[in-house]
Amino acid sequence: MSKRTWKELEQGVENGCSPWACRRSEARRCRTTSLPVTEAMQRSLAALFAARCRPQRWESVEASTNMWEILRVFTHWLAALPEPPTDVDAIHAVWNAWKLGRTTRVGGYHQVTRMGALLIDDPQVVGEVAEAMGKRIPKPRAQETSYTNAEYDQIKTPARRVFRSASIRIEHNARHLEQWRAGVFTEGGRDWLIGEVLDGLARTGHVPCRPRGRGELQAVARYARALGGGSKQHTWQRLYLTRLEATSLGVLLMAEFGLNLSVIHTLPVPRASAGSGPDGHPTYRLELVKRKRGSGHHHETRNVTDLGSGSPGRLITQALTATRFAREGVEALSPGTNCLIIWRTGTPSRGAGVGAWFRLGIGENSASDWGQLAGVAVGSPFRAAGGR
Repeated sequence: MSKRTWKELEQGVENGCSPWACRRSEARRCRTTSLPVTEAMQRSLAALFAARCRPQRWESVEASTNMWEILRVFTHWLAALPEPPTDVDAIHAVWNAWKLGRTTRVGGYHQVTRMGALLIDDPQVVGEVAEAMGKRIPKPRAQETSYTNAEYDQIKTPARRVFRSASIRIEHNARHLEQWRAGVFTEGGRDWLIGEVLDGLARTGHVPCRPRGRGELQAVARYARALGGGSKQHTWQRLYLTRLEATSLGVLLMAEFGLNLSVIHTLPVPRASAGSGPDGHPTYRLELVKRKRGSGHHHETRNVTDLGSGSPGRLITQALTATRFAREGVEALSPGTNCLIIWRTGTPSRGAGVGAWFRLGIGENSASDWGQLAGVAVGSPFRAAGGR
């Protein structure tokens, strides 16, 4: 992470706001509301957070983002108390209540231990409460069980349906774009206009637009008519995966290769082995980073071959095809990103991605929302796959 980025992050935190919600502007104004605690508490927490937002403390965006979410949970919990503490030096009166109400589950365990590790750096935290925050807490066992075969089918079926539909849509428009670039269509006709839009969409990430007011954009009328409308379904979704579709691809990778969410989230683009493919069966090299393993065992490689429909390698071919326009767009904006799962958002912002429109990987929120969006009552689909 660049020094400039770290500096901007600290500035955002000092304003009591999410570290990734600050606009890149001279004033660096924050786009989120302040934490629901007193001004004194905000300043103390901001100082603690900013002190850790350095390469020597937090080496990744993910680490600081996860801590920010815990901080938000903690401050909302404080705000709901009958008499919330006004600053960090008064947290000792409620710390045990926070601890006892959180440590029965793995998620609560992380909230308590990480919040304690953050607060203990404050010089106001001394004595017994500092000892309590620094005391080791036994980690509870995860309460989730492996999927049954029926649950596995319940997950894979909608994931396959959603991703297949997206793949067909993107491939159909990709063929139309190829024909336009080859000069197949008569200039000025509907098919020609669609091809012109697709060419711009592939190069820039969006269709030709004009200002609509309040900072919103609207597709140029003649292009919207050719496309059949100006909605996201008619415009940028022609070449890019949505959040739901990208998560569905992640679910299929989990089911096919037994990968967990953290591995899928950062999965590099698989490369076809040198010399593979003359017989029509390309072999891909998967480079997996498994951070939960011990030192020296974080990296693993697998070779998978596309032997046709239903083979593990065919899923990799489909993933590469469905994400190729997004990967090309991200490569132009940030060379060397090398992430397989990239999707486009309809709400431009500065987030965990590249530019205003593209997002990388699959976050915890996407995983949690997937079941509801896909119409499956499973919560997050990325659980142990022992019931396969």
